[in-house]
Amino acid sequence: MSRRFGLFYARTLYMGALALNRSVMKLEELVRK
Repeated sequence: MSRRFGLFYARTLYMGALALNRSVMKLEELVRK
């Protein structure tokens, strides 16, 4: 695996994790109400 691809993959994974975390927080807010 090339280094550039690894960096791109890691960044994509990181962005995905942030989006997932954000959606989970929104879900928790909805559940509380």
